[in-house]
Amino acid sequence: MEHSAVAADPRWSLRKKLLFRFFFLYIVFEMTPWEMLSALFPGVDSVTYLPSFLLQNYIFQWHDPMRWSHPPTGSGDTLDDYVLKLAYLIMAVIGTIIWSVIARHRTHHTKTLGWFRIAVRYYLAFIMFSYGGMKIFALQMPYPSMVEFYRPLGDFTPMRFTWMFMGYSFSYQFVSGLLETLGGLMLLYRRTLVPGALLLVGVLANVVMLNFFYGVPVKLFSSLLLILTIFLLSDNFSSLYRFFWLGKGNTAIHYGWNPTEKWAKGLRLSLKGLFILATLGSGLLNHYKMYTEINKRPAFLLTGAFDITEFDRSGTIFTSPIDENRWNRIVMDKSYLPNTGRGNILQGTTHLETLRVSVDSLQTIKLSGSRDKGILFEGTYQELEPGVYKVEGVASSDSLRMTWVKRDDEMILPNRKFMWVLESKDF
Repeated sequence: MEHSAVAADPRWSLRKKLLFRFFFLYIVFEMTPWEMLSALFPGVDSVTYLPSFLLQNYIFQWHDPMRWSHPPTGSGDTLDDYVLKLAYLIMAVIGTIIWSVIARHRTHHTKTLGWFRIAVRYYLAFIMFSYGGMKIFALQMPYPSMVEFYRPLGDFTPMRFTWMFMGYSFSYQFVSGLLETLGGLMLLYRRTLVPGALLLVGVLANVVMLNFFYGVPVKLFSSLLLILTIFLLSDNFSSLYRFFWLGKGNTAIHYGWNPTEKWAKGLRLSLKGLFILATLGSGLLNHYKMYTEINKRPAFLLTGAFDITEFDRSGTIFTSPIDENRWNRIVMDKSYLPNTGRGNILQGTTHLETLRVSVDSLQTIKLSGSRDKGILFEGTYQELEPGVYKVEGVASSDSLRMTWVKRDDEMILPNRKFMWVLESKDF
């Protein structure tokens, strides 16, 4: 059991009993392998989603005819999943009411809590061993294939982008898997339960953030794992607070100035406050000023990607797209500096030249090569019709005349917004 010694009559408050019953039932619903019971419901494709379908069909009346099938989508954040969580919450509330009526004379559930914590520990350990093992051998996020290296970045979904940069580094993935496995192993022993849970809080918090902010459709499940890990620490919140925040029970040796006089203590706190204000405070203020300044600037005048359909250098018209003397495409966007941008020129089909760009309201444009390569082009531009520009000027003492046509590519990565509900794996 979790506790070696239990008081003779550890009375719980009514609120604690109700919260425990509700949380216990909800987590039991979450951890139960419902698919193993599919033989009892031959008419339902997925027993796991039966409570969700009951709500959708009979309460919300979303489907006509009624739907009882959840197709394999690879996503754990579908609408069916969110409704399933709602069904579990309703079931837990109803179960808590029934349990409270039946056990109205019970003063505590200490033994049930002990066994419940053991079940949660082993459940979490099993999940961590599974995910950790896959990461240790780089199976969850494999190294990008050659197909991915030749895929344009804008065609990546946020999830695929995450999978590629995680899979690119075997070492990073290995360490991530090792920490998950080690944390799960530490949960199995009471002496290492607390440090193991603290380790997993850090690891799982990072996983949850990746899932939320990079569109990985495992938001609900990863959040559940993090909540369960925090639950295992709940009995130690007060001691952890005393240890980490108040320093009580901390046997670490502290060096430095440790005054006893009241004026000296005040001076030390004042100096510390001044240091924080001068470093952290001023740094945050400067960064905020830069952030607001950048976001207040108007959009860069020639933001976008442009196909160069006509290219005339000193009277010679270059038409072959593989000729590196010809510019085929130019891409420009704003930079951190006002009235300037950055970009690149595709010369031929393989050579990409990085640029610094300067444009102004007088429709002049200057393209400078990066790494002090000097001015590549200086001239003027004129919009002939929406998205079509005539550009004329000088490049390395040669006259240059070009026609730029703005591309209207529907890219996935820069246009994909945050979505709570994902009906399929966004990969």
